Amino acid sequence: MNTDRKRRKDRDLQDLPEKAKRFLEKYPGIVAACRTLHLKESRESSVSCSTGEDHVIYFQPFMEEAMILEGKVEILTTHWAQAFLQFPLSKIAEVLCCAIFSRVDLIQRDKVDRVDQLPSIKRVAILRAAKWMLTKNQNPWSYEPTEWPNKEETVIIESTFQTFKSVYHEDQYVSLPTILKVDRSNAISSESSNSKVQQGSVTMVTETNDSPTVNPFDPSSVDDAMEKTFRQLDYSKTFTRIIQLDKLGLIPSLGNYAQTVQALTKLTIPHNTDYFVDAVQFSAKRWKAAKLCGTSIEKCAVKLFGKYWRLHCLNSGGQLFNFEDVCPVKRLAIYRAAKFLTVHTTDLNVTFDSAIPEHNIFPTEQEIHQISTTITQTYSGREAMLDHSSIKDVYPNSEKTWKPSGHLIPQRMIGKGSFGSVWAAEGQDKQMFAIKVITQFKEPLICQIKQDTLINNISTYSNPNVVRYYEFWTEPGEKSMPGDEATSALLYMQGLVA
Repeated sequence: MNTDRKRRKDRDLQDLPEKAKRFLEKYPGIVAACRTLHLKESRESSVSCSTGEDHVIYFQPFMEEAMILEGKVEILTTHWAQAFLQFPLSKIAEVLCCAIFSRVDLIQRDKVDRVDQLPSIKRVAILRAAKWMLTKNQNPWSYEPTEWPNKEETVIIESTFQTFKSVYHEDQYVSLPTILKVDRSNAISSESSNSKVQQGSVTMVTETNDSPTVNPFDPSSVDDAMEKTFRQLDYSKTFTRIIQLDKLGLIPSLGNYAQTVQALTKLTIPHNTDYFVDAVQFSAKRWKAAKLCGTSIEKCAVKLFGKYWRLHCLNSGGQLFNFEDVCPVKRLAIYRAAKFLTVHTTDLNVTFDSAIPEHNIFPTEQEIHQISTTITQTYSGREAMLDHSSIKDVYPNSEKTWKPSGHLIPQRMIGKGSFGSVWAAEGQDKQMFAIKVITQFKEPLICQIKQDTLINNISTYSNPNVVRYYEFWTEPGEKSMPGDEATSALLYMQGLVA
């Protein structure tokens, strides 16, 4: 048993980034807790898979975590990416203004028509960030400004302070959990009812009143509290806590926010084979397919985006697609990945590493336009929704017409859950049907449905407020990706949409 454990540990360590290895060696209990959480929340069929949607577990926490500029100015990662995607300095500054200033700031400026009414710390943050973003061939998530804008650049940015007319909706900001508190006061506060405050200490605040106090000068105190408080967390709190502990220097650093996503994913799912660009994941199959596109940056980007098109376009009901409407964080990663792959064309197994300066290359403004136009044209409209990349890739056994009648034509995905999806399908007489496609189930369920008299009787029930159930049928399942387990069958349940 000990030999098996050592082999597993050696295998886990082999493919991990160096920073992740140090973290695993220091805090194996935390990693074990994260892995237990993944096994608990993942679908049974995906546990042994090397890739899949269940493996994208830290992207949403990344999106919810605000970046901190100048020590106290917050900006969401999606807004930061949107600003980085701009080329003219005025556009960069405009996005930063809309993201950083609040409605109150805007009202105060307009009330007296004076820019100096805007908070000075926010103006400083925008001046330095806009200047930094002019350099595109760098890691967008490792923000370390070293220069101030020159006189001409300052005039452009400050003119934006006067002209920007709106701010992003403040309800887009997620209320971030208070995971850590640092208190350097000399006295114990009587106002805090759910945390202990001691001089020179860090208090970990959890959802219970039992919040262990961590003394940075006592390593055993840090270790004990870390092991205890990571036992009952979700991915979001785990990500936030590790980011905050990293900032305090209490744990081995996993890198910037995006690098932390990759490290935590690999630590949580050792058998994951995805390629990471920033916080965005690409399956090994898709990465290699994009690599085979050679020097065509547009074709490479189209290949990389295939999976995310299904998530963005199909789940929205198949509305006319525009690549510019896609999450800026994902667009930024696809631009960077496509440029990287078209430059490194000789090595099929090349891995992107944002810690290597030479890997941080960015397309030109013209290439950005070409990529955006090509992806939009490729994935727009109803015809794209019915081609091989949409229906056949999601459910390999599904044709453009579905059984049992042979004349149900899938139109678009109208819903998706943990066990399958719902598709709108058109019948022979133009009637619309809802087809529930269930992929995650076991064979006994089929027998149970066949024998259930209640389910059979439902087909005779009709109500204008209820989707009428007609029938169900099954088809043999197939592997959707190399290394995935084949499903025993695909279960289709048909209902008439009134």
